[in-house]
Amino acid sequence: MTGVPLEQDFALPSCYNVANIQPLQSRIASFSDETLFYIFYSMPRDIMQEVVAEELMGRKWRYHKIERCWLTRDETYPGPVDVERGVSERGIYLIWDPATWKKIRVR
Repeated sequence: MTGVPLEQDFALPSCYNVANIQPLQSRIASFSDETLFYIFYSMPRDIMQEVVAEELMGRKWRYHKIERCWLTRDETYPGPVDVERGVSERGIYLIWDPATWKKIRVR
């Protein structure tokens, strides 16, 4: 043996050839929040994590760097939002909990 791998003689079945599939990036906007969070948490340090983060921010989700969680204002709550000196705000929020895989309402 010379250490050179032998070439195998095989053909890929035609059913494995898939055409006309859009790239994942072009379909991100149609995904639910839950699917976006799945992509975000399952693809660390991948370009898709960044693409999904941009989509979530476009949907008014924000990533809290200290708490390390995604949150957004609860738009279904009619109460006012208290803004302190333009730096922080208080109100009713939804936080995405990756441990339970659901949105949790917090005050």
